[in-house]
Amino acid sequence: MVEGEVSLTPIQRWFFEKELPQAHHFNQAVLLEAKEGVEAERLEEALRALVAHHDALRMRYARGDSGWTQHNTGIGHGALLQRLDLSSLMEDEDAQREAMSAAAKEFQSGLRLDEGLLLRALLMERGAGRTSRLLLVVHHLVVDGVSWRVLLEDLGTAYAQRREGRAVELPAKTTSFQAWARKLESYARGPELEKEAAWWLAQPSEVPALPVDTAGANSVASARGVVEGLEAEETRVLLQEVPGAYRATVNEVLVSALARVLTRWTGQSRVRVDVEGHGREELFADADVTRT
Repeated sequence: MVEGEVSLTPIQRWFFEKELPQAHHFNQAVLLEAKEGVEAERLEEALRALVAHHDALRMRYARGDSGWTQHNTGIGHGALLQRLDLSSLMEDEDAQREAMSAAAKEFQSGLRLDEGLLLRALLMERGAGRTSRLLLVVHHLVVDGVSWRVLLEDLGTAYAQRREGRAVELPAKTTSFQAWARKLESYARGPELEKEAAWWLAQPSEVPALPVDTAGANSVASARGVVEGLEAEETRVLLQEVPGAYRATVNEVLVSALARVLTRWTGQSRVRVDVEGHGREELFADADVTRT
């Protein structure tokens, strides 16, 4: 089990620089439906095994004079799983649904960056003959969409093993978050990226905003979407032939296409696009982050 100080990754530094008013609440959550009865004691044991195996789930954050720092801590002795009995609302499905929604909202707001445990689990039991719901909440500083695949697979494995009375045996760890973060920090400060810095810093700080059709509310509720699809052959050409023809990745081709469309529409020669990735690029020959 890894313990001790851990370098902040570049994206974690970015997060703290934003000074978000609800930084503790910035999490990702998954709501699972149990197909059969859940043994809460075995689930608690599986969760403890999960937290022991994945170091990032035990991260603690502290703010000092020089900014934020993060440390890997131990598991502690408190329960990881909380339970909520909603069987008294069985006769009123709407009331039960509202109670689950309210409990989930309150539960998600309970993470604390300085407490050293960034995973919370809530088992909502709906009564005899009804499936339970398991809410898992993890702070976004230590989890993303790719991470959930690993975590849910390991939780299912650990729970099944404990129900069968066996010790938990999870797949071997890959590079620790601590070691990977240290490599990322060195890379970000190294000569390879320093050569690119001048080009990025020379870009104009102001890019014209996209035009708008009305002066209405800029809200999620007012947003509308347009969906287009590619046929199978078009998809094959895009994925297999276009990258080779242009000596570019698929992502670069798609961003280029987006830029062409936007510049035609706006009449501007320049457009700024923020592209978010999962951060697991193969930068280091001696690092494997497939299960990190």
